[in-house]
Amino acid sequence: KNFFELHVKFEEFYNDSQIKIDLIAERILTLQGKPLHTFEEYTSLAKVPVAKDVSNDVEAVEVIVNSLSELLSIERIILDASGDANDEGTNSMMSDFIAEQEKTIWMMTLVFCLTLLLVLHILQLITLLKMKDVAQLQIQFSLQYPLCLHSHNQYLKVLL
Repeated sequence: KNFFELHVKFEEFYNDSQIKIDLIAERILTLQGKPLHTFEEYTSLAKVPVAKDVSNDVEAVEVIVNSLSELLSIERIILDASGDANDEGTNSMMSDFIAEQEKTIWMMTLVFCLTLLLVLHILQLITLLKMKDVAQLQIQFSLQYPLCLHSHNQYLKVLL
């Protein structure tokens, strides 16, 4: 349903992930470590489950929220460990990632809830339209969307 909007958002997530992967690899090198180099290494050590064949928009948002929640758990472990090691660079990076992802989860959850609410309202309006009770429909709509009442009345005239 929301392919184009979600596609843009998911591409943002993809690009953001690439940037974060590079930042983490650079941090590992800064600490004299050796970052992973191959996709095989990444997948064998991955803790975030991979979703396959997701074509439903609500399911896609749920996968993103669950994946980010799992990442948050991992990042909090790293945050604690870097704090114990007095590694301010890693600690700051994880703190920034956590703050950003908490906000993203909140926004994606909000989008998910608003989508469900919109569907419920649409179903309610369809029910009222089927009853052809224009007065009841106008009252219901005016209570829920008072700022939209004028344009909605014009729409009702076209529908009925």
